[in-house]
Amino acid sequence: SYVLAAIGEPAVPTLTSARVLGSPVPSARRYGAYALGAIGSDVAVQALGRMLRTSGDWQDRGAAAKGLGFALRKNPAARPLLEEAQRDPDDFVRRKAEEGLEGRTRIEF
Repeated sequence: SYVLAAIGEPAVPTLTSARVLGSPVPSARRYGAYALGAIGSDVAVQALGRMLRTSGDWQDRGAAAKGLGFALRKNPAARPLLEEAQRDPDDFVRRKAEEGLEGRTRIEF
C-alpha cells in the first residue's frame, strides 16, 4: 500500500480493482482504502465513496471513512462523503468520519 500510494494516480486502477477492494483478505481491502485516501484524486475519492456506500462490512466502511479523511487534505470532494458517513449505522464508521472532518485522521503508513 505504501508503494502504491507513493506511485500516486497511476496506481488507482490497481487499487480500485476487484483484486484489492474485492479481495477476500480484509487487510488488502483496508490498506487499499488507505492508499486511495493518501492519493486523494477524484477517482480515488469516488472509489472510497462506493466502498462506504456498498460494503456490508463495518470495518471496510470504517477504512473507507478513514481513507476519505486522508483524502480531505488534498481533495474537498471527500467532505460530503465524510458527512454522509457520519450517519452510518455503525459507531466506529461515524467516529472515523468525525476524525476525518476534524483533521485528526492518522495515516497508517
